[in-house]
Amino acid sequence: MTVDAITPRRVWILWTLLFFATTLSFLDRQVLSVLAPKITSEFAMSNTLYSRVVFAFVLSYTIMFALGGRVMDALGTRLGLALAVGFWSLAAGLHALAAGVWSLGAARFLLGVGEGPCVPAVAKGAIQWSAPRQRALAIGFVSSGAAIGSVIAPPLAVWSSAWFGWRGAFVLVGLLGLTWLVAWHFASRGLPRPVLAGDTGSLAEKNDSLLRSGAEPATTLGPSGSTGLRSFRAGRYHRANSRSSLDLSCRLTSSRTPSLPRARATLMNAVT
Repeated sequence: MTVDAITPRRVWILWTLLFFATTLSFLDRQVLSVLAPKITSEFAMSNTLYSRVVFAFVLSYTIMFALGGRVMDALGTRLGLALAVGFWSLAAGLHALAAGVWSLGAARFLLGVGEGPCVPAVAKGAIQWSAPRQRALAIGFVSSGAAIGSVIAPPLAVWSSAWFGWRGAFVLVGLLGLTWLVAWHFASRGLPRPVLAGDTGSLAEKNDSLLRSGAEPATTLGPSGSTGLRSFRAGRYHRANSRSSLDLSCRLTSSRTPSLPRARATLMNAVT
């Protein structure tokens, strides 16, 4: 599916949902740091124990940040991002069930597993569903959700904890993620895995296909996904060109090589 097949309105809807996915990712991870005084007091956690809880998130997030791109390539942006947001939203809700350091650390670890692929996913989506001239705009827009999430996390966490307690704050951010999932399902429905202009995979597939057929490989892709250099007709042109070159070579060789009788007569004259 090419960008031209998606209306500008739908492109902006997809961008907006990618923006909110980034926002939720950075919102969910900030809630613990805002509510840390209440949580550490309730669980009698020292700074050392709290640092280990934080490390659990950082460890899994770092691993999945590196592997997340591969996961998104394998699953596709639509399904992969939905699984990631759903997973980390459930992990955020699990914080409300924490009964101590170990259970809280496990919830943080699972949160990092889900949030790790978020950045590769939204970047891939911004590229897939954007025209080449708008890709920098799309990536900048969807990535700005990170700053927005970090900004709104403190007031939202304080407000929700004042009304529902610190456990309710984690439930709230989990519900926000599940709400995003519903919107994502309807907004991205009917979008197959796109093969867009400028996509490295698309270019490689075109070159492989052209090389198998005997045509010249494409070097660049135009705005509509067509090859920038006009491809020769596959197969027939090269076979015909090869035959004509061979015929021409044979004619030149035969014209330059004397016939056998003439060569024999020339040799006999030279001997006599």
